[in-house]
Amino acid sequence: YFDSQNQEIKINNPVTNLVIEEVTLYSILGQKIEIWDVSNQDQGNISLKVKNISKGIYILVFKTNDSKSISKKIIHK
Repeated sequence: YFDSQNQEIKINNPVTNLVIEEVTLYSILGQKIEIWDVSNQDQGNISLKVKNISKGIYILVFKTNDSKSISKKIIHK
């Protein structure tokens, strides 16, 4: 989810054996906005600082340790 008070994206990963290595933020139009390497962060609760993004709908793509990609939609109000 997007935490507008702290300008962060918070990711809760309840799967203990799934390691998220990289997170990419895309606009709804498919424009790549930012990429984070999160392999060294606490995998249960990942926080990503975001620099001044406009309100709208975004897509997060997670690259995992088993070469899978997972995408999730977030809304910044």
